[in-house]
Amino acid sequence: MMDLKDKFYLEKSRAKKILKNKSEEMMDKEKNIPKKTKTQKTTQKNPKEKEPIKKVKQTKTKEPVSADETATKTNIVEVKKTKKLIITPNQITILRILLIPIMVFFYFADFIPYCKIIAAGIFLIAAATDFIDGYLARKTGLITDMGKFLDPIADKLLVMSALVLVITDPVIIAEWYIWAGIIAIIILAREFLVSALRLVAASKNIVMAADKWGKYKTFFQDMALLNFMIIAFLLPQMSVTTTAFNIYLIISYILIFIATLLTIISGINYFVKNKAVLCEKK
Repeated sequence: MMDLKDKFYLEKSRAKKILKNKSEEMMDKEKNIPKKTKTQKTTQKNPKEKEPIKKVKQTKTKEPVSADETATKTNIVEVKKTKKLIITPNQITILRILLIPIMVFFYFADFIPYCKIIAAGIFLIAAATDFIDGYLARKTGLITDMGKFLDPIADKLLVMSALVLVITDPVIIAEWYIWAGIIAIIILAREFLVSALRLVAASKNIVMAADKWGKYKTFFQDMALLNFMIIAFLLPQMSVTTTAFNIYLIISYILIFIATLLTIISGINYFVKNKAVLCEKK
């Protein structure tokens, strides 16, 4: 019989063999299982995870643009362009008013050589601004209520100032005689009546713009008054009037009579066209 010591060593050797076999089996299993590489990682999606929402670009359908919208857009573009202008039509109109006292000063400044010719030149420049501001306003689209109101007032101030200068000049009075007073009364009466009509219209929020008859009248008045300013300078310098000067004088008379006739026609036209302004609302 084996003693206890031999049995212990026998059991110990058996246990070692069993552990060795088990370890070898584990190692064989590990060799057979392929190792997972980084590229072979499973990319199974968690069903609970939400898929990223793809943004779909929505193509906006262009709505048809109306004629009014295109007109307003073009007006905005024109206004932006006109902001680049150095001088606006209303500023030119104000310049015409500021030139009037300078013209009056030179007309009576006998101590300055050729004072009346200088005054006539200033009057010509001021009259030309009437056509310049109107042209700019129509071209750039800057037709404002202020311009409609201010432009005819500037014309009246210029014409009335030049008319007073001419009819109070002794040289012109000697040539015109009684006609100077009659023409002056007709022109001044028309201007005051139309101005009163404008004030009534303004009180009713109505802006009366100048019409074509008023423009024709202003043109002939300017030409006639300019000629008489030049005559007031030339006549005292001449001892004997020449044929050319007499023809020039006749042309000036014709111009002032045409201007007077147009003054009457344009005045009547203003009241006929704007008779509703004078009607009282019941």
